[in-house]
Amino acid sequence: MKRRLLFLFLLALGLAPGCEGGCGGCGGGDAHKPDAAASDEGRVELLDEGKEPRVRLQVGRWQGLTYRWRVKNESSFGLQGNKPVRSPTVVALMTFRVTRGSADPVVRERNGRRFKLVEERATVDSLEVERKGIPAETARAMNQGLAGYAGTRTRMLVGEDGEIFEMKTELVGGVEPAPEEKEVLDRSWEVQRRFPFRLPPEPIGVGGKWRFSETVELGGVKAIQMAEMSVKSITDRQVVIRISVRQHAPVQEFPHPFTPGKTALLEQFRGDGEGQLTIDRLTGIPVQGKLSVTGRLTVSTLGNQSERASFISASVLTSTATILGDGGSGEWDAGDDRDAGDDRDAGDDRDAGDADSGHDRGASSDGAAPTPSASAPAIPSGDKGD
Repeated sequence: MKRRLLFLFLLALGLAPGCEGGCGGCGGGDAHKPDAAASDEGRVELLDEGKEPRVRLQVGRWQGLTYRWRVKNESSFGLQGNKPVRSPTVVALMTFRVTRGSADPVVRERNGRRFKLVEERATVDSLEVERKGIPAETARAMNQGLAGYAGTRTRMLVGEDGEIFEMKTELVGGVEPAPEEKEVLDRSWEVQRRFPFRLPPEPIGVGGKWRFSETVELGGVKAIQMAEMSVKSITDRQVVIRISVRQHAPVQEFPHPFTPGKTALLEQFRGDGEGQLTIDRLTGIPVQGKLSVTGRLTVSTLGNQSERASFISASVLTSTATILGDGGSGEWDAGDDRDAGDDRDAGDDRDAGDADSGHDRGASSDGAAPTPSASAPAIPSGDKGD
C-alpha cells in the first residue's frame, strides 16, 4: 500500500505518469542516481526575435517571496491493443518560499559556465485523489494514506532562464525520510527538473521562437528531449508561451522495468507533447499552464524476442499559481489570465479553465490588496481574436 501511495504522490506532481511498474522515474538501481543527468545541458537557440517591442524574460525573485501552486494530473497507461487503464486523478497543493533571492544567489559552475540560482523551499500542503470513477471507500483510503505526505519539503535551485538546476528531498511528511525513500524521491525529482521549458536568451516579442534540446537519463534509458517555444501574447503583467516537445531514444539496453534482475532491449520510444504556459513577467513564475503528452514504448527481454510488448501512455497536467507576496501577506491570483487556456485539449474533452483555472481553492482569501506583478510598460499582444 505504501508503494502505491508513493506512486500516487509522484503522479500528482507529474513525475510518474504510467510507470507504476517501475519504468521512467520510478525505477531502481545505481544507474538512476539523481545526478546521472544529461551530457548536453540544454543550450537555448533563438530562432526568431518576434515583433517589436521586445522584452527580456528571466527569473527574478526576492527572499521571502511566497507563492502557492495547484497541480492536477490525469493520465492513462496500457498495453497496445488493449483498453488503457486510467490512473486516479490526483491534485496537489504546494507552497513555495524563496529562501535566497536574485540579489544573493547560490552560485554554481557547470561545464565551464557560472550560474546564479534562486533557492526555494517547496512544501506539500495537501494531496488528494479525486473521487470521480473510484469507489468512495477506495478513494477515502487513498486520501487517508496520501495525507501522510503533507509537509513533504524539497530544496530547489532555479536558474535565470527558468531551468530547475537541482531538486533535493529534505522532509517527507514533515520528518526526515528513510534513505531508500529519499533516494526514490530524489530520482523522481529528476523528471520534474527536466520539464521542457526555458526562457529565451535575448529580448523577445510576439511571434518570437526559441528551442533547446538535451540528453536525459531516466529509468536507465538515455533519450533526447527537444522543446520549441513561441510567444503568443505579452501584456504588462504576463507573457503567454506555447510549448511543443518531442522525446525519442535510440535502440539500447537498460534494466528491465518489470522483471528485476533482467535486461531489457528498448526497441522504440517516442513522446510528443503540446501545451501552454502563462508566465509572470516580474518573477518568472508559471502562473497557469497545461501540458498534454502522449508516448509509445516498445521493449523486449534481451535474448528472448518473444517477450516483447508495446505500451502507450497519455497524460494531461494542468496547474495554477497564486503569488502571495512576502510571507503570504498579500494575495494576487496570478492564474486569472484570459489567454492561458490551451488551444488543444489533447485527450481531455474538458477545457483546462474549468475546475482548475484562475482561482486556487486552497489559497487564503483575506481581502488583502493585490500585489502588483510588474511595472513594465504594456506590450501589444498581437493576438486578435485568438
